[in-house]
Amino acid sequence: MSEDLIRMEHIDKFYGRVQALDDVYFTVAR
Repeated sequence: MSEDLIRMEHIDKFYGRVQALDDVYFTVAR
C-alpha cells in the first residue's frame, strides 16, 4: 500500500513538472 502511495506521489510530481514546462512553453510562444 505504501508503495502505491509513493508511486502516486512520484507521478504527481512528474505531472506537475510537465505542466510547469507547458506553462513556460505557452508563455514564451505567446
